Amino acid sequence: MKSIPNISDAEAAVRIAVVREMTEAARQGVITWQVRDRRIRSLFCLDASSHAFDSTRPTK
Repeated sequence: MKSIPNISDAEAAVRIAVVREMTEAARQGVITWQVRDRRIRSLFCLDASSHAFDSTRPTK
């Protein structure tokens, strides 16, 4: 059985902060971010018809 990679609390905090910043930028329309999986979209509380996460390329 493989063990789960262990990352430091500081590294985990940085990863969480990056995801939060990208999510907020996508909500504001600064960037768009591709998230096709309905389960992941639901984590971000996005409507099924939302296009906030349709591309990984910046819009501006």
